[in-house]
Amino acid sequence: MSVTDGQRVNDSVTNAAFLSRTTDSDTVAVISLNEASSGGLIANAQQTINDNTANITSNDLDITNLQTLKEDKINKGIPNGYASLDSKAQLKILPITFTSAASQVDTNVTGLIFDSAEYDSATVTYSIKTATLFERGTFDVMFDGSNWAIHSGGVVGDDSLITFSSIDASTGQVKYTSDVETSAMKFTYEGFII
Repeated sequence: MSVTDGQRVNDSVTNAAFLSRTTDSDTVAVISLNEASSGGLIANAQQTINDNTANITSNDLDITNLQTLKEDKINKGIPNGYASLDSKAQLKILPITFTSAASQVDTNVTGLIFDSAEYDSATVTYSIKTATLFERGTFDVMFDGSNWAIHSGGVVGDDSLITFSSIDASTGQVKYTSDVETSAMKFTYEGFII
């Protein structure tokens, strides 16, 4: 059945389950009545349409905000940024090369220094090559909130007679001791903040 704007629809007019709203003889909407025998008003259906339009506008605004106000990817894994989905946020993997001198005790390894603002732990993988020996190994450094500590790891190959003897507790500077030979060293480390 077709009705015009403002026309009241009730069971004396129709008991149809669907009504089409006409304007200038064009059908512009179809209304489904909850209770087919009780009828209803086009105005009530129009209010529902208006409410839904407002909800759609609100949803559009939410989508726009999500697209424009999202966190920038460059803030991933940095202090005051946001963490990755991993249990640990991996921050860097840096290759470092260094030439050690013979007969050194607790001497700084240039470039192998850890910043507690960036890391609270790291795993260092190293290779040492002397004139006659080749050693490969790992060690860990950890910051407990106050001090850095170094922990020995595994070694394969020859004993190069070079050890990573200590780390400066406050600065995070790794140090080495060389009993005999000069060597070429290469480091890769993965730093994490938990």
